[in-house]
Amino acid sequence: MTAREDTPAAPAQDDVIKALSQELIARAHGGGAEPEVPLEETEAFKQFAASARAQAPQVPGRAAGNPADPATQVDYDGVIDEIVAETPQDMAPVGNVEAICPYCNTHLKSKPLKKKKCPKCRNEIQVTRRPTDGLRVLATDEQVDLLEVQAYIESGEYEKQIWLLKERMKRVGASGEKYWRCDAGIDARSVPVEAFYMHGKVVAVGSPEERDALAVLCIPRCIGMPVPFHGDPRFETMDDYYTSQRYERALEVYQTLPKSRKNSEYARELRRILG
Repeated sequence: MTAREDTPAAPAQDDVIKALSQELIARAHGGGAEPEVPLEETEAFKQFAASARAQAPQVPGRAAGNPADPATQVDYDGVIDEIVAETPQDMAPVGNVEAICPYCNTHLKSKPLKKKKCPKCRNEIQVTRRPTDGLRVLATDEQVDLLEVQAYIESGEYEKQIWLLKERMKRVGASGEKYWRCDAGIDARSVPVEAFYMHGKVVAVGSPEERDALAVLCIPRCIGMPVPFHGDPRFETMDDYYTSQRYERALEVYQTLPKSRKNSEYARELRRILG
């Protein structure tokens, strides 16, 4: 028997994802194959992390003994201002002022004062105030998210978010490092799909992918930030940590999606992340 025949075949990626999903779900209900062992040390997670690393593109200059070239000088204030100018900030009024279901447009007997199910489509109608005019409106779950973004922008919090990001990126530029890692803030209450894809990515200063990472950090209400990355192989286990965060958070968000969003594009993207 050859050495190749002696080596057990690597499990298929679908099997790896299925095993980790089962472990996560079991742990959420107080069980799991090894409940006393941290998730990162379980066999299911180790196989998943190895599979993820095998598919990840290699970042040049990360090997030990390969000194990084001087970092490209980037005008982060200018780049971030350009991204903010391109970031959708729709302040148009949304929701129904009249007693009309925002899901199926059914006329209701009266305008509810708190959330209730539509008698026709059975979706839960949300009742909230619009920040643009202060009117009480009936809204869908997705419209509530948009109204919260509008309130965030209206309050001036978005300006603070962008100012803080600029200050952090100035420190990245001043450090002289060639790479940084994107913590995309997936612990936030609302997490865009783009944040899941970018979370934990190591990006090169001045690269197109860096602009993609900054675009995520410029999304209103994003709580993410740039994280220093020095290219030391001793810290490569951090990749597994971010992989775990992405998967666990995507599963958590998907499981808590309201009924009205289970068939949305957002839900489909989450299912794609979860395999």
